[in-house]
Amino acid sequence: MSLSEVLEQKLDKLSKVVEVEKAALAEAVYTEEELMNFYQDVLAVPGDQTQSPPNTEALRVTQERKDLAVIDAADNRMMAFAKAKEREVLDVAGEMDLQLLHEQTALDMELQPYKRVLKQAHEVMSRLEAIREKTIKVKDQQPVGEAEQSMEVRSTAASMVIPVAILSPKECEALVRIAVKEGDPDAAEQALSLIKRAGISLPESSVTEVLKLYADLGHPKEVEELLAKYLTQTPDDVQRHLHVKAHLNATPHDVALPNEALNILHHYESLNAPAPMKTYTLVISRLFNSHSSIALAHGWDLFTHMRYVAHPNPDVRLFTVMIRACASPLTRRYTSEPEKALDLWTEMTVDHNIMPNRAAYNAVILACARSGDKQYVNEAFRLSREMLNAHRDAAGVPAFKPDKITFCALLEGAKRLGELGRARWILAEMAKASDEGLMVDEEAMMHVFHAYASYDPPFKRGATMFVEEEPVKEAQIQSEDSAESSKSKTRDIAKEKPAPSLTHIPPQSAQEVITEAENLFNRIIKDRKSPSPSSKFSNVEITTRLINSYLSVFYKHSTLEKSKAAFSNVFEELGVERSARTYVEALERCGYSNSRRKGIDDRRFALKWGEELWDKWCEIERSGRDGNKKLYARYIERAYVAMIRTFTMVDDVERAVRHLRDFAHRYPPINVRNNVPKPLMRSSRTSLVGARPLVRMISDVEVPDDFVPPLITFRDLDVLHQRLIMYNRKKDIAYLTWLCKEYEWKLRVRRDATMKAKPENIERVPTAV
Repeated sequence: MSLSEVLEQKLDKLSKVVEVEKAALAEAVYTEEELMNFYQDVLAVPGDQTQSPPNTEALRVTQERKDLAVIDAADNRMMAFAKAKEREVLDVAGEMDLQLLHEQTALDMELQPYKRVLKQAHEVMSRLEAIREKTIKVKDQQPVGEAEQSMEVRSTAASMVIPVAILSPKECEALVRIAVKEGDPDAAEQALSLIKRAGISLPESSVTEVLKLYADLGHPKEVEELLAKYLTQTPDDVQRHLHVKAHLNATPHDVALPNEALNILHHYESLNAPAPMKTYTLVISRLFNSHSSIALAHGWDLFTHMRYVAHPNPDVRLFTVMIRACASPLTRRYTSEPEKALDLWTEMTVDHNIMPNRAAYNAVILACARSGDKQYVNEAFRLSREMLNAHRDAAGVPAFKPDKITFCALLEGAKRLGELGRARWILAEMAKASDEGLMVDEEAMMHVFHAYASYDPPFKRGATMFVEEEPVKEAQIQSEDSAESSKSKTRDIAKEKPAPSLTHIPPQSAQEVITEAENLFNRIIKDRKSPSPSSKFSNVEITTRLINSYLSVFYKHSTLEKSKAAFSNVFEELGVERSARTYVEALERCGYSNSRRKGIDDRRFALKWGEELWDKWCEIERSGRDGNKKLYARYIERAYVAMIRTFTMVDDVERAVRHLRDFAHRYPPINVRNNVPKPLMRSSRTSLVGARPLVRMISDVEVPDDFVPPLITFRDLDVLHQRLIMYNRKKDIAYLTWLCKEYEWKLRVRRDATMKAKPENIERVPTAV
């Protein structure tokens, strides 16, 4: 072999090695679809929070069609049996019996199929049971030597209850489901009774279906009878949940503590079979939705108790309920408890590594925004950005888009800080998202008008420095007159053009704030009267609280005359009734009239309007009702204090003192002393067992008293006290001081009696409103 051939062989081997190494070092090529699928899995939110729920409606419709087909088949079979019975009657009975049978058959045909099947099945079962009883009685007529034959008779009679000849288990279950779907608990229970009489193995799912129907209807007695009749063991989780739910739905909404539901909940704990977590969530939600401080405190205590005796680690739904409760704290000194809400949020997301959902984000955003603290309001906006950006899929689509609750929570923070720019931006974003199904509603516009009311415009007329103008020359005046005549036509055209409702820059003066609020309110009325696809405010309902928020803009930024005009016109034009809060806020506007703007005339006008408002307020006070609710005691206090202040500001201390004496006569201090009884469920005695929360989060000292009658403190009468000192009215000063101290002392006695009260078995704990 020559040298050249050797070299060629080596070169061939070297080239093969190079190709092998290139193939090994070649980069893997992925298609766009493969990369998308990969990142979809990587960026997917754990759990099924973003996945669309199964189409339960389609499954329900499919099951309903199957059940109807089964019932129709059973109905046809039963009709064949009825025809056979008719032939039997025709053979052995007379014409009268046959006519009665025809009439009964005609009545049966008017019934619904499932009711007709139930009736026919019960008739057949009754006949078979009668035959069985008649056959068994033969034993008493037989001689003792024929015992074996009697046993055969018993066996034959027992075999007559075989269910195949009447209804199959599938048909019985279909009967139960159809009866439940029709909302007919009697028919559903008849179907269960038929299953039991026929000797068919009773499926627990059918019992649960009937339990669910009774629980939704709020019939706890029927639920307990059903459990005792058809269950031999401890109810399962779903049945325990429905048992508690039935008692919960049977409790009226004006009752603070659902004692029966709570007793059943603690009863299952004593059986070492606690109800599932969703039951505790349901009960705690019911407590938080009650207008009662006792119920709010008990909800927190039940949450702590549940973690001690049943479920130590709450799920995302229960965490959401508790975080949302932080936005409505017990004490009225705070509008929210953001620290507690963020602690629960950290425990859920960090300690337990639970992925939050949209409702959880909305709850913590509301708790932070409602605090009114700039630090926590900014945290609310940061959490909203996290909700939008931190959970995007591979295509960049956010997992949790902001909804109406999110925007309203952010408006809560903006209005409490007086940041009108943020509120206008949020409103613009909501209007922009209306194409996606997010509509601006009455609650959102109420927050927007509150933002206008709390806004402090930068331009202050009182702080403006005026300079003297230079004298105007005669030629300049003539030129201006000619220009004025030439522009007269353009002015008319300009008046016809509607002013923009929102400008890029927020209003710079109080008048601009009023103008912009009026434009928004008029736009709402226009969209309500003539809705169109492009209407942004057609979904805003005109309610009393919306008009109250609109009037608050006038109370803050406009004169007293314009405020009265708006108060007098808007309710009559829109046909909306005024509430107690409407009159209280108007009276407070009269009591805090600004004398620096128009001197004593402004306060005299406030007195005249206040007297008109007071006549209307007295009608509400005499009725004791605020719409369909009981008149709130704090509204009574605010109305009297505002009227006393109005009299005082015009130096009419005689009428102010007379008004104070009238309040003391209507609501004497002795009424404050009587405390309300303490429910047995709120007992604070230490115990390891019992039908009440064993571990508490809220002490009795922290629970406010919702039933304190109207009273007046010295702080409310500070202005009157100063005027009395100025006029040296010693007798009135002594009376004012005594009255405030008397209210204060009686309130202290009431507090001490409440702390020392022994728990009582109170069946009905009412709410404050």
